[in-house]
This record gives sequence, structure tokens and C-alpha cells, in this order.
Amino acid sequence: MSRRSFSWGTSLFLKWQTVASGFGGGLFVLVLIAICVVDLFRARASLAQDAAIAPEQVLDRIQYRNSPQDAVRTIYGIVVDVQAKHIEVQNPAGGSRRLPRAEIVSVQLLNQALLAKADQAAAAGKFVEARQGFESVVRTNVPHWMKRYAAARHVQCLRVLEQWRLALSVYVNLVKDDPEQTLIEVLPVVWTSPKVDALLEDQINAWLKSEIESERLVGASLGLLHPPTSASCQTVLNGFIPANDEGKEMSAMEAIARAQLWRLPQNRSLDDLQSMHSELERFPQDAKAGPLLVLGKLWKGAGKPEVAADAFLQIAALYPEQHDLVLLGLEAAYYTLRDLDQNEAKRVGQWLVHRHPTAAQTVDIRKELGL
Repeated sequence: MSRRSFSWGTSLFLKWQTVASGFGGGLFVLVLIAICVVDLFRARASLAQDAAIAPEQVLDRIQYRNSPQDAVRTIYGIVVDVQAKHIEVQNPAGGSRRLPRAEIVSVQLLNQALLAKADQAAAAGKFVEARQGFESVVRTNVPHWMKRYAAARHVQCLRVLEQWRLALSVYVNLVKDDPEQTLIEVLPVVWTSPKVDALLEDQINAWLKSEIESERLVGASLGLLHPPTSASCQTVLNGFIPANDEGKEMSAMEAIARAQLWRLPQNRSLDDLQSMHSELERFPQDAKAGPLLVLGKLWKGAGKPEVAADAFLQIAALYPEQHDLVLLGLEAAYYTLRDLDQNEAKRVGQWLVHRHPTAAQTVDIRKELGL
């Protein structure tokens, strides 16, 4: 692995460390985040070049930090196990190390060719191809943890392809396989406004009555903005929120339910939005990506485009494996920044086009930037 790639892992997140503490940092924050986003693309390109030169030395890449206040560090090795509480990595010299999952920022499994190819397709916005790739990994003779990893990424692809029934079926099977690893980041809830036809409406009503928590939550998410099911969906979502939870640790399901209710159209003051941001700080880390997208849209609607762009860009910087949400976040950041700072908008637009070259969202941006 090249020395250039390794040094990037430290320098990028030293930049990010100065801006990751919250919203509202102004254009200085946006400039630094945009630099981080562009550097991330360059680093992936460098890793790909290294792999092409010496394929026998392709290593998995893990980013972690010991606490939210620390800079993010990067290590390379072969991931040999992924569990709810830790990831085990074997270094090139043969030793092994366990990293607590709470400290993990991102994992790139580059050593397994099929898995790396599927991940690359997802990162490029080729979700149909990625879905097929992850399905292939699940069918191959690989360790169980790797099958679970591929199945989780499969759910993400199904989510962006709006294949809700299959996505939820695969997710429920993952939960049944290991209830201790709920993988909340791939729960097939929606953060936009999906189209609900008569067949999906019937399915939503069935899910709302399910004894399975994830089915109720996904059903409520899909039907929340659909007038015939909105009231019952709100009731189900409120059922995930304890009447009095002050001082208690918020569960991932509760956090998702709270953020889903943010999608309801309401007149919200700036104080309301600031209160929602404070609430977001209490969310488990793996349940924040979608809520950031919703909160960014609300800040933009309230006439705070800088704060909105900050939220959108945090998705790309902090959740690089959430490919579908990164796509939506970068698209929203581009159009938000376009009216604030053309140079910064161009940086984000270029990153979006490079990262998701085949995604429908890049067509107009590509034309605007002449790419």
C-alpha cells in the first residue's frame, strides 16, 4: 500500500475533526467539508491504482477513532470477522487486532474481489449491478459474517431500487439470524416521499399490524406521507417513543421513529429546528444518516442554507458506506451551495458525478458543470 494513501487517512480526518462537532460553522466549515469530500474520492482512486499494480497485496481498509473527539485513523489488513461488538483485523505480518464497533467509522472490504466489485458498483450508483454482486457473495462459500455483510449491502441496494417487500424480507431474516446485530443503518425505511400505489398501501396496512418491530417501523415509514395511511402510521411511530425517556439512552428504533416524524409537513421555527438538532445528538451513531438528510431539508426550508449544506455534507463525510443516502445528500448539497458559493458547489458537483456517474441525479449536474 502506498505511503501516499496512508498519509491521506490521517490528514483528511484531521481537517474533519475541526468541523465535526456540529452545525452552523459557516462557509469555512463548508469549504473544509468540501475538501474532505474531494480528498475522499482521490484516496479511493489511489487505492484502486495500488490494487491494480500489486493485486496480491490488496488489503481491507478500516477507519476508526477512539472517541468522537479524536482524529480518525486508518489501518490496513485482512478483516477476518465482523461482530456486533467488534471487528477483527489480521495485519500483513500475521498478528491480529480487535477494534470495538463503537470506534469504527468505515470498513472497506477490498481483499475479497467479488465483494469489492459489488461495493464499487454501489459507490458508483450502479445499484442493479451491485445488488447482483452482493447476491452472488451470499451464494458463495465464504464465512458467515461475510454473507451477513453482503446481505446487509443487498438490503441497501433494494432500498434505493424501491423493492420494499424483498428489502424488508432480507432484513428480517438478518435480524432472525442474529438478533444481537440489528444493522439499523440498512433498515429499509424511507427519508424522501415514495409513491404508494394500491398494492403497496395494502402491504403497508399489513406491516403496521405485524408483531415484528422492523415491519411495523418500515410500514409506518412508507405510509407516513400517504393520506389514507398517515394517521395510523403516526400512531405506530409514536408507539416506539417512550412517554418519559429523559436521561435514558435512546434506542436505534426510537431514534428512527422520532426522525421519521420530522418528515411530516409542519411550520417549524428556528428554535424548533435547533431543538431537533439537539435531539439528534442523542441518537445512536448508526441511526443518524437519514435524519441528517431530513434535518438538512428543514434547515434549507427555514432559510438557513449554510446550515443545511453542512448537514447534507456530513452524510458523505461520516457515512461513506451509506451509498444511497450519500447520493441524496451530495445532490442536495450541490443545489444548496449553488446559490451560496459557485466554487464550493462545483467541488461537490464534481465529487457527486465521479462517485455516482450513472445515477439519474447526476445528469443535470453533469450538464451544468460541462463534465
